[in-house]
Parts: sequence; C-alpha cells; structure tokens
Amino acid sequence: MKKLEKPIRNTVKKAFKLTRGEEVLLITDEKNLEISKVFAKEIKKIGAHINLYLLPETIRPVKEATHYLKRSMEKIDLLIYILENKAEEKRLRVQLVDIGRRYSRVCMMPGITEDIIERTFDVDYNEMREFTKKLTDSIRGKEKIHVTDEKGTDITFSVKGRRFHQDTGKITRRGSYGNVPSGETFTAPVEDNFTGKIYFDHMSSYETKGGYLKFKEGEVVEYEGIPEELQKIIDEKKENRTIGEFGIGTNPNAHPNKSFLESEKSKHTLHFSIGDSYGLGKNKAKYHFGFLIEEPTLKTEEKTIMEKGKFKLN
Repeated sequence: MKKLEKPIRNTVKKAFKLTRGEEVLLITDEKNLEISKVFAKEIKKIGAHINLYLLPETIRPVKEATHYLKRSMEKIDLLIYILENKAEEKRLRVQLVDIGRRYSRVCMMPGITEDIIERTFDVDYNEMREFTKKLTDSIRGKEKIHVTDEKGTDITFSVKGRRFHQDTGKITRRGSYGNVPSGETFTAPVEDNFTGKIYFDHMSSYETKGGYLKFKEGEVVEYEGIPEELQKIIDEKKENRTIGEFGIGTNPNAHPNKSFLESEKSKHTLHFSIGDSYGLGKNKAKYHFGFLIEEPTLKTEEKTIMEKGKFKLN
C-alpha cells in the first residue's frame, strides 16, 4: 500500500483541504479496508479525527442508512464513501449524498481500486479545474445542445436556466459533493425537450455489452441492453426513467473501463443519467443510473465543442 500514499496524500490535501480538528466519517467494507487505512493514515497526519464505519459482507447489500449512521452524519465535517460498487446499494448512496450535504461535505468512491488511485489521483488539480471551467462556460445556458456518435446516438436538449456543478476535486465547503477520481462538469438537461436516442458503451452499477435508450420529452420510452433488474426499476415509476444528468469528463488521467467511477471522468467521454438530478433539475428519485458514451461529438448552436471525443475549445 506504500505506492498509494502519495496520490492519496495529494487528494486529501488538495481536494478535501482538511484542517486540524475536523471530524471525518469514512464508510468502507472488508474489500476496501486496506485502501481505507491509507486514507485514515493521511487524514490523521493532518490532525483531523478519523471515524471508521465498517460494513461487513454478512449484512450487505445495505439499502437504507441506519438511524445511528444518520445521526453520526449530523456531527461530521466530511463523509467519505469507499465501498465495492453494488447495484442494490444505489438507493443508499443517493440517500447518503442527500443527508451528508445538509450537514457536511461528501466524497463518494463506489468501486474504487488501487489501480484507479495510482493512475488518477495524482492529477494536476489546478490545471483540471481551469479546463473544466472553460468547458462549462462554453455550454452554460445553451438553448440547444446536440450529441451524436458513430453508433447512432442522436439527442438534442437544452440546459438554459440550469445550474452546472463542476466536480474537480474541490470538496472543501459544507454542502459540497464530488467523486474521487474527480474531473467532470454536469447539470440536469431541461426535461421536457430531451428527445432522441443514446447508444451507451458502459453503465453504472451493472456490466453490459452496451445498448440504447430512446427518450421522448425527457422520459425513456424504449431501451435495449438493460439488465432485467434495472428494467423493473425503469418501468416502476416515471421518476426512475426521467433524465437526471448530462455530464462531460475532464480528467486527463482517467480512461473508459468497467469502472464507471473512472469512466465518466475520462476526458474523451460524456454521460447521461436517469433518475435523481441531485437538485440540478426537477426530477427527484431514489435511484440514479449513468450511461457512458465514448468518442462523442457535441455541438451547440454556435460551434463544435467536441468531435469524436476530442475537444475543439480555443
């Protein structure tokens, strides 16, 4: 674990900016306990207090936060979530983000691995933040965004009036939320004009060989390549199949793979999510599932922002 100390130290200092005396709650599992120990060690060096909450495999999947956990989150400064990515715990993650942001700041790392930490944590945060801001400024408030790719993706939507969240590792203030690895800008598209079809290469929480989602006025009306469990969730309620997010990756060290946590941060991808909009749109749901598009072309009314995965920003 020695090789993880430098990239984790970089993140603890530059992304969290923890100070002496702050209270940190780290939720983890048996699989990620060694990684969590390195985080705990680096957090303790700063002088912050680390509290470890271990979920044993015998009680998983955990779908709801316990009363004790909810009360604990009211008394901390930072919540860190380091667990194996289980689809059944999607509701728990949405709940933790919602509760955590009321009282503290939140960092979610579902599915993190040693390899991902080595490759993506030691990023130049200042450079990534500058690029992400420039990208966000180029699409903020646009009435028409058009996304296509060679597989058949063809979707148009508006982000006019919608607030953007730039996840660049700056999880420093109460109410802030982000992932590590970080590196994306995202918002919630205007729901009633989100129409078209997206072909995805990967999706969060499930392994797939790809598929598509067809939308009409913000709602999924047809799909293929979706696991049966997710089909039931989509078909159950309108809010579960309503568009909740549009995001673009900006981390130069991240690459598309089976880990959606890393894939959605890759600088050559974008992603859409159905379900909860994390307060950026109108949709509120107990679920949030993302779908990755590799090498897309993204255009606004005025110009091409990305062409086949390569940015065209001046």
